[in-house]
Formats: sequence, C-alpha cells, structure tokens
Amino acid sequence: MRLLLGGVFVWASTYKILHPAAFASVIANYQLLPDVLVNGYAVTLPWLELLLGFFLIFGLWLPGAVVLSNLLLVVFSGALVFNVARGLDIHCGCFTSDTIGNPKTTWYLVRNAVLITVAAYLLFKVVIRKKA
Repeated sequence: MRLLLGGVFVWASTYKILHPAAFASVIANYQLLPDVLVNGYAVTLPWLELLLGFFLIFGLWLPGAVVLSNLLLVVFSGALVFNVARGLDIHCGCFTSDTIGNPKTTWYLVRNAVLITVAAYLLFKVVIRKKA
C-alpha cells in the first residue's frame, strides 16, 4: 500500500516540478488562495509530494509521511468538493496541468476517495495500531 501511494505521489509531482507556471495556473483556477501565494504553492507543493512519495516508497520517517499524505489527500479532495459546491468544474491538476477538454470532477473525487482509503489504511497500520 505504501509503495502504491508513494508511487502516486511521485508520479503526481513530476509534471508539476517540470512545469511550475502551468501548475500555478491550475492552482489559480481553484480560486482558493490569494494571488500572491499561488506561485509559492506551485513551486513548493510538488516537491513536498515528491519527498512524501520517496519517504513512503523507501519507508523513511513513515509515521510523519503517512500523516502528511493523509492530510494532503484530504485537503486536495476538500478543494475539489468546495469548488463543486460553488458550481465550478475545474481540472484537478493532479497529474498534469493540462486544462484542455472537459474536467472529470466526478472521476477526480472517486479516485481521491480510493487514495484516501489507501492512506487511511496506512494511517491505521503505521500510526494508530503501533501505539496500541
């Protein structure tokens, strides 16, 4: 499970790291951050995803990596749900910054629900069960 989730985070970070301006545009489309913060998030977030992915894959700092990956997935999903509630149908920017074509928001939400399920399982296995 951690290899799967780690691989997803590494894969999701790659395009964003290589194309920060395009990713900044995607972040701006969410209309959740002030313009002054968009570029900082566009540069920082993909590197955080890459590090978390590597930590999950190699089993480094696993409790922290699992908690942060859960947090990121919940925030990402919350941002999508919030925009759906506002009537905005936007591209998620998860694996590409391509905004051509119709967004598949329902698919994004289903995919995120599956990833959150995997991340929650890891949270239980790595963090919660170890304490018990």
